Amino acid sequence: MMTMHQTFVGVDIAKSHLDVAWPAKPIERIDNTQSAITGLVAGLEGCFVVMEATSVCDRLLRRMLSEAGIPFHRANPRSARSFARATGRLAKPDRGRCNHAPRDGREARAEADRRALQGKA
Repeated sequence: MMTMHQTFVGVDIAKSHLDVAWPAKPIERIDNTQSAITGLVAGLEGCFVVMEATSVCDRLLRRMLSEAGIPFHRANPRSARSFARATGRLAKPDRGRCNHAPRDGREARAEADRRALQGKA
């Protein structure tokens, strides 16, 4: 059975901080630390998180999301830029990029669900 998550949250990851794009809210910047991520994860129930794969800088977030059972997708940065170009948007640097992640995640998730229903997964 597939679960459609209603809220997609984009996260742009840097060594020292995370920029979090919630739907219909300003981008929120938090420290890339266990205490700050604990607070973030507590508010992510029912969400699907989309982030770019960023070597080891996303390790703590991935671990904490996994432990909390929060689904997430690590997008290949090259694919994310290509997807932005293909949908008529230029990939913006840093903070602006996480704003696109929720939409990109919704569209990628919808395509994956269509493929699964058609038996092409």
